[in-house]
Amino acid sequence: MGKTVMCIAGTDGRRRWGNAARAAPARAPACARPAGFTLLELLVVLVIAGVLAGLVGPALQRFIPGAQLKGQSRHLLAQLRQARSQAILLHQAVRVSYDEGRHGVNFSPEQRFYRLPAELQLDVQRGSHGDPQEDEEVDTSGAISFYPQGYSSGGALRLSAADGREFELQVDWLTGRVHLDD
Repeated sequence: MGKTVMCIAGTDGRRRWGNAARAAPARAPACARPAGFTLLELLVVLVIAGVLAGLVGPALQRFIPGAQLKGQSRHLLAQLRQARSQAILLHQAVRVSYDEGRHGVNFSPEQRFYRLPAELQLDVQRGSHGDPQEDEEVDTSGAISFYPQGYSSGGALRLSAADGREFELQVDWLTGRVHLDD
């Protein structure tokens, strides 16, 4: 008859291995199985993670165009604020206009150009205020001007995506400040 080997937990907390004949008293705790995961447990976790990744991936695709639109709006906001600062710093009017042919925004007189992504559209609405002297010299229709004194012609730039989402950048005519309306 073969001997059965079992784990016996002593009263001092240490485990001892021995045969069944020397079994510990009935109230001694049984030894725990070795720590770790079985292959089956690991496979179940991998299947669950794969299913979740498959469900979450397409849902995240819906948020990417909105995030791109917001990012481009903020970048355009920074460009407009820089144009206002340049007008004040250089004591020279800066005109901001949309160039449909190149699908972007021109900043003159510094000849800076900001290209928009193809999937976004821009609509520029000039405000009713402006410098009469400049309006006679240059065609300012569809353009927003920032003047050296800090004010502007006012207006709005509406950046929109094909799915109908849009952001509007407002240019205050009195202060020349630019802010983003969601």
